[in-house]
Amino acid sequence: HNFKNIRSVTNTSLFSVSSKRVISFSAIGEFFKDDISQLQHGENAFESGNVHKMLFDAEVSPALLRGEVGASMKKKMYAVEISYDLDDGIVCAKCSCPRGLAVCHHMVALCIHAHHNISVTDKTCLWSKRKPAETEQVTKISDIYKPKYSGFKAAQRSATESEIVTLIQSIGDATPVGFTWWLLPEPSVDLMLLPDIEAIIFSNEYTTAPNTFYRNVV
Repeated sequence: HNFKNIRSVTNTSLFSVSSKRVISFSAIGEFFKDDISQLQHGENAFESGNVHKMLFDAEVSPALLRGEVGASMKKKMYAVEISYDLDDGIVCAKCSCPRGLAVCHHMVALCIHAHHNISVTDKTCLWSKRKPAETEQVTKISDIYKPKYSGFKAAQRSATESEIVTLIQSIGDATPVGFTWWLLPEPSVDLMLLPDIEAIIFSNEYTTAPNTFYRNVV
């Protein structure tokens, strides 16, 4: 097929209520009425964003609806092709999944997606799901700035632990800034900011204090 005048459609750019849909819900329900479980499964697949690509061509008869729908539990794509008569509804459908020659939920998901994204003004429509942004990799400073001379050291020897502590203390005392708390030593593991209620009630200070609830009860 010679697809021309292709217009991109995003997943969120649903048409207004006044726009007439090409793929009607009544046509979808009529074609899949004998397998309600696949109809429900396909609705879940659509809502989960499993439709990745869609192409619709109304310049052929019957109109051609093709797309790629992801499998439910695997990173696998199935090719779906549906012939749609603008007056009589879905003529036939096929899918590359194991149920492809019968009714499958991949067909349902593509039909529902087409219902929301194709209007009568679209002769040819192409839609592709946006790929998620790639996760940026953390790069070390040592990988960015390579020394000109291997084994180069700015100091004659490495600083000792006590010298590092002394330097940190002198910097923190002399020029406090917003990030001075970075130079503070890490708190002890045993440090407890908020004691629990049992520790308070059974503490020596509480049990020996006068006029406490504990003393009045005991």
